[in-house]
Amino acid sequence: MVFNLITFLLLLLCLYLAILYQSTAACALFLFLFIDWILELMILLYSRKHLKIELPDIIINDNEANKLLEFHLQAQNTGIFPMPYLRLKWHFTDAFQNKISLPDYYFSLSAKKTSVLSGTISNDYYGKFHLQANKVRIYSFTHLLSLPVACKAKADILFYPSPFVIPIQLSEGIRFFSAECDGFEEIISGTGSYHTSDIREFLPGDKLRQIHWKLSARTDQLLVKETGRPKGFPVLLFLEKGKSDKKASPSQYSTFLQYAASLSYSFLYYGCNHFVVWYNEKEHALLRIPIQNEEDYLSFLHQLLYETLTASKENLYSLYSHTYPCDTYFTAFLLNTDLQIYQNQQLLLDCSGNTSEALKNNTLIL
Repeated sequence: MVFNLITFLLLLLCLYLAILYQSTAACALFLFLFIDWILELMILLYSRKHLKIELPDIIINDNEANKLLEFHLQAQNTGIFPMPYLRLKWHFTDAFQNKISLPDYYFSLSAKKTSVLSGTISNDYYGKFHLQANKVRIYSFTHLLSLPVACKAKADILFYPSPFVIPIQLSEGIRFFSAECDGFEEIISGTGSYHTSDIREFLPGDKLRQIHWKLSARTDQLLVKETGRPKGFPVLLFLEKGKSDKKASPSQYSTFLQYAASLSYSFLYYGCNHFVVWYNEKEHALLRIPIQNEEDYLSFLHQLLYETLTASKENLYSLYSHTYPCDTYFTAFLLNTDLQIYQNQQLLLDCSGNTSEALKNNTLIL
């Protein structure tokens, strides 16, 4: 906009000098600048219709320990004129719609060419962020004129929390906990979540997935794998919004995500199957995620980053018992955005205002 104003004032100055002093040179300069201004304006109007910028739908930070994220965007010029100078303004916000400043991005494009450009984002927090190419400004060859170009390219950027291992003591009740729910097989399919297995002959009523095909082929008779009682999920991890009326700061919510990831990762590290549960406001129901391997853990993190936790009107323990009346568990933890950890509805640890060392230095007894 400043360049456009300076160019217009320069044209007026040349015209003023040409009229006031009847200067042939000033008149020639005015005509030259005016024709150049018209030509560059026409090229800009043409070029702005042939610029396209795209971002991937999701950009994921692969390195959890590195807060510097490199991303790529695709810029395409379908016109016959090159674009020597473009400026891209970013609109970068966190999960709470707080705006985060990013420097402008400058680049150029050749005629009829598609370029893959790279950029970096430095961020100190974990969570889901939103990146949008807010406005692109294309400049003329002489940089005396510029025009804005509408751009709708946007992407979700996920900074996965970096978990740490929390010391845990497993009791005998946890080690030999067995599911007592009739719907267990609807949650976990296959036979990998059972304590023991024996081989016996096939009997009427056995399921096909129990057949041990290799041994059956060797012995020329159908043999099945006799499974024991299912291991079940002895631990519940509830996540919810804190009781404080204040909205969690980006730093506090980032710590909450790291604590939630660390608790689940530590349960998994010590071989303890568990459910992660929170209240989903859109569905007006509990969302329960079973975790028994790394794939489940990563899926849980992905869902959590897209979730906006809200406080349930009903106690989560009571709501869980009402929703899953047949389920049994050994112990239950609750972590809220105020960074308070409860075990079986008793305050276990208050980490508000502290670093992650407060949780690292405490041993959880299950």
